Amino acid sequence: MNNRYLDSYQNSIDNIVGDEFSIIPYGGVKMVAQCYSNRVGGTIFPGVFYKDAVLSIMSRANSNCVYVYNKYSFYKAKEIFEIFNIDVIVKSEPYLVRKYSSESLETGLSVFFEQSVVPYLEVERLYVIKKLISFATLNIDRRVVICTRDYKNSPHTPKVTFQDIVEKYQLVFPRNLEIIVGSARDWLPKAEHVISITSSVILDGVYNKKSVSVLAIPRSAHYGQGLFANSGLMCNEIGFPTQNVDEDWESLHVEPFFEEEHLKSLIPNCFKFNLDFSNFSKILKANYLHFGKVDWDFVKYSVKNTLFFRKYRRIYLQHQRNKML
Repeated sequence: MNNRYLDSYQNSIDNIVGDEFSIIPYGGVKMVAQCYSNRVGGTIFPGVFYKDAVLSIMSRANSNCVYVYNKYSFYKAKEIFEIFNIDVIVKSEPYLVRKYSSESLETGLSVFFEQSVVPYLEVERLYVIKKLISFATLNIDRRVVICTRDYKNSPHTPKVTFQDIVEKYQLVFPRNLEIIVGSARDWLPKAEHVISITSSVILDGVYNKKSVSVLAIPRSAHYGQGLFANSGLMCNEIGFPTQNVDEDWESLHVEPFFEEEHLKSLIPNCFKFNLDFSNFSKILKANYLHFGKVDWDFVKYSVKNTLFFRKYRRIYLQHQRNKML
């Protein structure tokens, strides 16, 4: 299997029309450092963001163009960049979804798409597997596939894999349930029924008019399932066929949205991530607007943003030292 197709960044980049900007094919601190070295590059989100939206967006503050994937992400990015007075192009293209040929569809196929660290705890992952066993047992005429990742090209590795849990607890699968190692690119076109927790495959499934189940899990809010709360797709028990998606939610999160805007700053310079009173106030303001209230998430992610500002500040200072050598 070609590892290139296991890379969510590259998959997203492949879906972008045209090649106006050189897009950095990774995230995190490596991406932040690259943005200081290559100010004409673009950055991209390889999946949906929810609770960590402020941090995810601000980490891309020094790219020339930030690509986002729907109406929700476009206006969220604009709102946050404007708070910090960032000079950047925000461009929306529906790169997380693509149309699949109906010829690829396998009638009777339900596929659960694993996420590397969602959920993270062993007891939570055991909960998910038991729900899938229950669904497969009650729908013996359907083929049910648990599609797990090949972690050779993934930035995240689970604490315990689904395969480990099945072996540890000696779980017995019905004859129509199997675990495979594969990719969404291969299995999404085939699936008649898409099952996930917070993955971007949910958007792809809705876009292609498939049945979609968003399995509600313990600590649902912790894992950002609130993004799907009004979608009409959340369920405590997996079933088929599924409910119709809410039209307003679909318009905001799934329908193709093409928009581009250059947010201009009075001081179009690199963002230095200095933690002065002004930037700390902006971190609080951005998170308050994002969460809509002062609660535990507001506090937790404001603190997390502050810690990452310090980390990104060190990258900036190292970049300045390297320039002087």
